[in-house]
Amino acid sequence: MAFCLLASLKRSELPAAISWLFRAPRAKRKAPGRWPSSYFRFGGNTAIAEGYDSAKDSRMRIGTVFGLLVAAISISPSLAQIGNVTRARNLELNIEAENIRSGVPESLTLSLKNISNHVVVLPTPSSECSDQFRGSISIQLDFTPAHPNPESEGYGHGCGEGVSDWPSILDRIKEWRTLRPGESILIETTSKDWMFDFNQLGRYKVWATYDLPEVSERDQDLLLKSGLDFPDRKLTSNHLKFIKRR
Repeated sequence: MAFCLLASLKRSELPAAISWLFRAPRAKRKAPGRWPSSYFRFGGNTAIAEGYDSAKDSRMRIGTVFGLLVAAISISPSLAQIGNVTRARNLELNIEAENIRSGVPESLTLSLKNISNHVVVLPTPSSECSDQFRGSISIQLDFTPAHPNPESEGYGHGCGEGVSDWPSILDRIKEWRTLRPGESILIETTSKDWMFDFNQLGRYKVWATYDLPEVSERDQDLLLKSGLDFPDRKLTSNHLKFIKRR
């Protein structure tokens, strides 16, 4: 009963209510072992605690506090899940180097991992090509040559993919991947996939970025109301450093 009363209070009123649970009665005793009725009021909610002996009063208050703690623990997972579904960060982007030779990698593996506690749906992103329909993962490079030569600096090429006639979001998600908590999308890349190379001597810093698939606000609302979580922010991976000396 006390729990139901406290549940109806405003958040700002809860500290006062809990404080009352531990507060000893202040009225003068009218009869041995008896206390007069006491009143407490929080906002628009008023409750009456009928007189009872102090020992019973202590036991009831301790029992009420215990009940509140048990209830709070039981609803915590639900609140956490709601918080995640309402746009907490749900994906993590990582990059790993493979087959290191002469100080630089021959391949790079990209992973997009579900770090939430619920399912996340998303299209498999394109690699190295801008793609508003599916989203994309691109490898970024910061290069410092061992022997600067303006004519040899500058890397890469550009590419892009697109869809001219977009289907509805409910049709789009039929082709999307479903990642359970802890699952990842892996994309393995080699030099033929990169917009740069590791041919020159010098220092290389490499990382990846994830660009979202384009989803309108209306479609986002539709997905959320359907209980589906999806990518909602651009991601940047960890950074890798390499030195090619020969």
